[in-house]
Amino acid sequence: MPDPVALGAKWIPDLWQKLRKLSEGRRARLRVIEDAIGVGRLELLAQHYIEPDCQRTNPADHREDEPMHVLRQPVRDYFNRFFNKPFFEKDGRHVVFVLSDAGMGKTSLLLMFKLTDELSFWPNNTDFQLLKLGPDTLDAMEAIERPER
Repeated sequence: MPDPVALGAKWIPDLWQKLRKLSEGRRARLRVIEDAIGVGRLELLAQHYIEPDCQRTNPADHREDEPMHVLRQPVRDYFNRFFNKPFFEKDGRHVVFVLSDAGMGKTSLLLMFKLTDELSFWPNNTDFQLLKLGPDTLDAMEAIERPER
């Protein structure tokens, strides 16, 4: 049985410590990701990243005068649970959409997940692919070997 997919509670400090000790070859791989996505230095992101909370509902969908219970949880907890659920049917429940307003950290979250993959924070049966949307994105997705990972 493969190892469960999970990020530890101290994933951000641990990631930063591992980034500081990277060899030049691995740093060059990070530069390729930075150039492909068009972002700044990934080391700076990891050093200053604050893990966000997430929730399944949009708070703007509820009126202020109606009481509402919103379940918020650290994004790590949500994704640890999501990646460890069995999906028997490919009916949409095996897909996650990360939605929020502009500037709320969607790209940073995905970059942090790619960093954790590059630095082997996930078991070997996981492979995060980070692709910038463009005219060739669908071709790049079709070329992914073992997309179930």
